[in-house]
Amino acid sequence: MLLFTLLTPAPAAPQIPSQTSDSTVVVIPGIRYGMSGFGRFFWGNHYRAAWTTPIEVPILNLRTFGQGLTPVRRGGGRQTRSLRLEGADGKEYSFRSMDKNPAAALPPLLRTTLAADVLQDQISSQHPVGVLVCEPLLEAAGVLHAKPQLAVMPDDSILGEFRHEFAGMLGIIEERPDEGVNALATFAGAQRVVGSETLFERLLESPADRVNSRAFLNARLLDFFLGDWDRHADQWRWAHFGTDSTPGWYPIPRDRDQVFSKLDGVFPAIAQWSMPQMVGFSDKYLSTLSLHWNARLLDRQFLTDLEKPVWDSIATSVAEKLTDEVIEDAVGRLPSEMYEADGQWLESALKSRRAGLPKVASSFYRLLAADVDVSATDVAEEVNVTQLPSGNLDVTIAERSASTAPYYRRRFDPTETAEIRILLYDGDDRITINGTARLHPTIRVVGGKGNDTFVFETPSKGVKLYDAHGSNRVVGSRTGIAEKPYEPDESAAPQDWGKSILPRAKLWYSSDYGLLIGGGFSRHSYAFRRDPYATEWRLNAALSTDSRYDLSLEHDYRAENSSLHAGFRAFATSFDVVHYYGIGNDISESGNREFHSVWRGLFVIEPFVASSPGRSLQLALGPTLRYSRTRENTGRFISTLTDVYGTGGFGQVGLVFNLSWDTRQGMTLDEIEELEDLIGLGLDVDGSAYPEVWDLNASYGKVRALGKAYLPARPLPHTVLALRAGAEKIWGSYPWFDAAFIGGLQSVRGWRSQRFAGDASLFGSAELRTHLTQFRTIMPHLFGVFGSVDAGRVWVEGQSPGGWHLGYGGGIWLGFLGSRYLFSASYFRGKGEQSSGFYIDWGFAF
Repeated sequence: MLLFTLLTPAPAAPQIPSQTSDSTVVVIPGIRYGMSGFGRFFWGNHYRAAWTTPIEVPILNLRTFGQGLTPVRRGGGRQTRSLRLEGADGKEYSFRSMDKNPAAALPPLLRTTLAADVLQDQISSQHPVGVLVCEPLLEAAGVLHAKPQLAVMPDDSILGEFRHEFAGMLGIIEERPDEGVNALATFAGAQRVVGSETLFERLLESPADRVNSRAFLNARLLDFFLGDWDRHADQWRWAHFGTDSTPGWYPIPRDRDQVFSKLDGVFPAIAQWSMPQMVGFSDKYLSTLSLHWNARLLDRQFLTDLEKPVWDSIATSVAEKLTDEVIEDAVGRLPSEMYEADGQWLESALKSRRAGLPKVASSFYRLLAADVDVSATDVAEEVNVTQLPSGNLDVTIAERSASTAPYYRRRFDPTETAEIRILLYDGDDRITINGTARLHPTIRVVGGKGNDTFVFETPSKGVKLYDAHGSNRVVGSRTGIAEKPYEPDESAAPQDWGKSILPRAKLWYSSDYGLLIGGGFSRHSYAFRRDPYATEWRLNAALSTDSRYDLSLEHDYRAENSSLHAGFRAFATSFDVVHYYGIGNDISESGNREFHSVWRGLFVIEPFVASSPGRSLQLALGPTLRYSRTRENTGRFISTLTDVYGTGGFGQVGLVFNLSWDTRQGMTLDEIEELEDLIGLGLDVDGSAYPEVWDLNASYGKVRALGKAYLPARPLPHTVLALRAGAEKIWGSYPWFDAAFIGGLQSVRGWRSQRFAGDASLFGSAELRTHLTQFRTIMPHLFGVFGSVDAGRVWVEGQSPGGWHLGYGGGIWLGFLGSRYLFSASYFRGKGEQSSGFYIDWGFAF
């Protein structure tokens, strides 16, 4: 913690401008971003040299700029301080601070922590005046844009109520294209300018409103060229000119904070693993997906009508327009002092990216072409899907009530596209399919609230119809309509394309196993109406200092718009059973821990089918194949016994069942006051049955149930009562390792794992978890203590001599980012025996 604190950048006082004349001042943009070489290794070199270089900047003349400016109101940005100003020329202007305050965008619990300081320091990854370099590049490429100017806000009475906050501030002033601006002075001569939300509404209402996809692709390729990965919907405005030569809505990109971002340094590199949109600027294009991610909703709606030759043509055109002279002039807009720090490198990187632009455009095209959403509107429309002799597929959409040419037309190549989703929305639509016996790519047609007609001129497979509304009919085919409503989780827009990979790590300690270190990864693929993913693969491996191992591979396959899913799990482990003391509730310890330890390897393959009808409930059923090998364990307790059923190599097959219900999923705390209302319940029931097959002498079965509850422990302040109760029952003759065990972290802590064994068991735990304090360093922490009493016993043929076995103890817990990441350390003793256990883990035992 001390090392991390030393490496964390410290805040610095803002630089006060030094006036050199009536019209200019000298200012250091961000003196706070200076850092030693040691700190830069971890946090990145970034553009610290540019931020800490004194530059001469003109003072904004509020009386002459825009024929005279009047402050109107503060802007609405979360990170940038901005001021809206009206010009006497009829235009609206925005003055945006060069430095940012990212803490304002953080959740309240993070704003006073070192996490806020870290985020503040990472503003140095942005070039302080990168927007000045962008302007001539956008101009050359023909992208609509505002013309930014570097300025310092004067200490002028015109500022009125904003004088205290903005006087002396270094920033960028530019025209602000937006809705509601004076119609007599609209941006770039447009008839109208709207925001993205209004644009989406208009696009849905009628085909008369369309985005000019060529202009948007032109703008997006400039985003790629500039390395600007933060292009979400609010970073755009849209201009309509109303002429035949400039049809549709033209994009106006804004807020170029992330152009040329440098994300070097150890910690920024690690952060990129969990943030797919983050990608650093260099002389190469590092990730097409990252540059697409934040604008994915726009890209996947506005670029679907463009075929590959158009992409190639526009990419080539953009590259040709970005000549050496244009790039050198653009980088030359940097203040001379900043050019010395980064100018030559930036010129070289931009020229290299220009050469790679056609290649990255092809990669971008392939990313979008694999799964395509074709959006219609709310009016009645005619859709035609025609397969050509070449195998390509034509899709056109036109208004039914108008004798006009199709407003959407594209030819799809089945070698590029796997699936086309045609989204009809409202209106009485008609779709006509004309193709071969089987269409490729797959066509999915999703109807809306109108009465839709699906006409198959040829009986083609590979077409799937979905319509939960209206009176709909299918002509010329037996293809049915899927009428089940699709109701995805509204808390997050489901992803239905692409793949993702996430690495994982594991570290914990137990007296039974020693220190365990492990890792792995999960891989997800996404597809149409398959939530929360189409497929999942998990691979994990772990080793302990006790030389035990665990290796697992899991797969889950989700059905379309259904709670059903299927998969398998396969694992090999030596952690399953690690001790054996014999059968009975009153078996005394006859040696040390090593004497009662057992070396047994278990290999399992379990296919399953499952249903998850809600977020809290899951049911699963499937066969199991198990093979275990218990070593001879010479010199240990189990080797002193004769005729132990299940030793050596032992194989069995059976059927397993699981019911899992848990309302505690997703429970997190941000502030400790939320503990007062924390209530959650959970129940797990596992059943298994093994017939007399393979190495079994007789069939047997078992059922295990585990219940858990979180309740407020009123009247104790800031305290939760956590309860756990479990029971297990076995019928028939069972191998030694499948007994009903108690002892250890999962039942009665303080006793060795598997300390007592029988054909039935019962155990319970009551734990008080109290919060003591909340403190904020790198991130907010909850800190508390907990104490617990566990009790359990086993039965053998209905007998349970020896009574209840008790374990008691407690420990400390830490919650990072509220309770999102929990760490606990505890010590327990078993009453009646010289036994104890020490446990360190992420999370609680239950």
